[in-house]
Amino acid sequence: MLGLYPEVQAKAAEEVDHLVEMEGADISDLTVENLKSLKYLECVLKEVQRIYPTAPFIGRELSEDTKISKCCGVTHKKMFFNVINVMKQLYTV
Repeated sequence: MLGLYPEVQAKAAEEVDHLVEMEGADISDLTVENLKSLKYLECVLKEVQRIYPTAPFIGRELSEDTKISKCCGVTHKKMFFNVINVMKQLYTV
């Protein structure tokens, strides 16, 4: 995903390089505590997970009949949402 956005990739790499310089260690020597300080990289990872979730479907059991939109009502007790399509629709409106 980062390869599609070279400016984001460069900024994330710069943040990691800066941390390695500050710690004066090899990148493989960084600790979990060090990694928690990488705020930009954390935001990038969360955004990628939002757009491409590891669990692309969410199942729900409905307690009552539900109207989803103007044209569709759900009368079944179980429903599955495709999270990827929902997120794409939110950002193409």
